[in-house]
Amino acid sequence: MYHGYQGKCKYNAGPWGECNADTNTQQRERSLKRGGGDCPPVQVQERPCRGQRGACKYKRGTWSICDPVSNKKTMLMTLKTGGSQCPQTKTREKDCKRQKKSSKGCVYKKGRWGECDQTTNVKVMVKTLKRGDPNTCKPTMTVEKICKRKHQGLKSNCKYIKASKWGKCDPKTGLKSREMVLKKGRCQPRINETRPCGNKKKKKEENQNGCKYDKSAWRPCEAASNTVSRTLTLIEGDPSVCNATKVQTKKCKDRHLRPHLCKYRRTSWGECDVTTNMRQMVKTLKRGDPAKCEPTQTIEKKCKSKKNNVNVCQYKMEPWSGCDLTTNTITRRQVLTSGPATCTPVKQYSRNCKKQCRFESGEWSACDKETYQTTRVDRLRPGSLATCPSARVLSKKCGKGEKKCVYGTGTWSECDTTENPMRTRTQILISGGSNCKQEKITKKSCKKKNGQVRCFYGPWGEFDACKNGVQKKIRHVIQGGLECELKSVKMKAC
Repeated sequence: MYHGYQGKCKYNAGPWGECNADTNTQQRERSLKRGGGDCPPVQVQERPCRGQRGACKYKRGTWSICDPVSNKKTMLMTLKTGGSQCPQTKTREKDCKRQKKSSKGCVYKKGRWGECDQTTNVKVMVKTLKRGDPNTCKPTMTVEKICKRKHQGLKSNCKYIKASKWGKCDPKTGLKSREMVLKKGRCQPRINETRPCGNKKKKKEENQNGCKYDKSAWRPCEAASNTVSRTLTLIEGDPSVCNATKVQTKKCKDRHLRPHLCKYRRTSWGECDVTTNMRQMVKTLKRGDPAKCEPTQTIEKKCKSKKNNVNVCQYKMEPWSGCDLTTNTITRRQVLTSGPATCTPVKQYSRNCKKQCRFESGEWSACDKETYQTTRVDRLRPGSLATCPSARVLSKKCGKGEKKCVYGTGTWSECDTTENPMRTRTQILISGGSNCKQEKITKKSCKKKNGQVRCFYGPWGEFDACKNGVQKKIRHVIQGGLECELKSVKMKAC
């Protein structure tokens, strides 16, 4: 049942009137749209005139270039509307957007890579300072990297294919050669490729005869053949059996293309320093120009183990004790072995015991139709404690158990005449087990705690025929207003 609207006052707003030059305000009237008798039929609303409030309004200009020293940029704004008290221009200042990046350090702008150096097979790029403190950052920075084909030694990247088989070994040089024909690139049409003879029998004979040679430094990489060579001079052995000199050749590698780099040989780590908890390694020069490279390098790192650190508390762990049956816990101690005087001499830990009583599971019995229970007897496993029981009995529900009590809908009675009016509903048992009551009585107050009327409904009806893709069913509202009527209808798609 609908009792009318009992909410707040709602109004229809009219148009705003002309601006009053004396008060700089404009008004409009609002007529009552919905509400009770307490709502006034007409309201007058007032506001300052828009565009005539006397505030200074400025036209935005363009932002200036960022100042690298202060990391600020400015904008000049000119007066658009306002009185004589407003200044003609106004300056706005703010931080540059990339302020966070400048705090990280020196940022450089990349240049172009130079041409590849055929001797070192390295190309260079010069970077210029883009952002950072000129006092601490270098104005330029040089970066170098190996050319794409580091083993070729040429920017042209010549490719050859073999035109003949390997020739016979030259006994003077210890090399054999073959002819190669150009396949790709602007290079010589034909070249001769050489490599060591690789006579294993001769090497074994030289080793057996005691031939020892002094090895000279590798020569620079030859771009045409992509090989490096060095001369071996006899220092020990019979000259009639051993060659006086030999030439050793092989393909160019990174160390041959970049001889200016210093390479060092690693050695073993030294002992840990107790005071600093650090240990050192001294590396010796393996490859590089002795005039430019240091003969040794020293590196250090933290010791992995802290056994020798005096400032750290070191403990020895004792085994776990037996299980205490009264508290069901086991304990273990840690005894101090080394450390400062502030260390705790003994630490004690405890935790729950593991299961001492272990059982073998039995089979579940048949379901009892009266109690709807099934039982199982578990036997104690051998090796368990003597205090454990010899058997245990477990039970659980089975079957469907007690049937669910199902009651009819019932109808609500009229509100009684007591001080707190109540409605009563009686529901009769339709189906269920022996524990179900024959009647179910429900009582509810006719009013809510806040004094408003409570909704009471009759039983739901059936869904009607499908219409416009929707089916609905209705229940009768026994007590309540519009809010209750909205909950008395259910719909579903069909």
